[in-house]
Amino acid sequence: MLSHWGFQTVVHALLWRESAEGLQICLHQRQQTKVMDGYWLCPGGRMAAGERPAVSVCREIQEELGVQAINPRLIGLLTFATAVHPKTAVEKTMGVNYVFATNRWRGETYAAEPHLHSAPAFFPVENLPDPHPKWLKDVAENLLRGGSTLMQHYSG
Repeated sequence: MLSHWGFQTVVHALLWRESAEGLQICLHQRQQTKVMDGYWLCPGGRMAAGERPAVSVCREIQEELGVQAINPRLIGLLTFATAVHPKTAVEKTMGVNYVFATNRWRGETYAAEPHLHSAPAFFPVENLPDPHPKWLKDVAENLLRGGSTLMQHYSG
């Protein structure tokens, strides 16, 4: 029987741009974070207590990529549940991930936290680097199609 549940509220941001190759999104590879190390992800993280999602995502973009986002819009509202995690005391984690997108920002992206992430790079939505979480491809493809806010549940 599971005795310890955790709940997380997370934000992520797809910084995107048009290129000759089509729509591209900015990703970096996680390293030494203890969560999804080796995975390619967009900037993001946990929301601070009392913080609104739009404020949180702008903070995460600044902390991880060193740029100031302009008017990110909500494109995904994803719930998730994870299996037992052997490296933590939490036996099961559930939560919500607010995913925002913007194609406008001030500054040039760089690895503002090089001890936690590789240098950021832009990748075509049709050719994302592996490994990456399934939700990333789903949200990026929805952005490519110009769809409304994606609402979906992920478990693993």
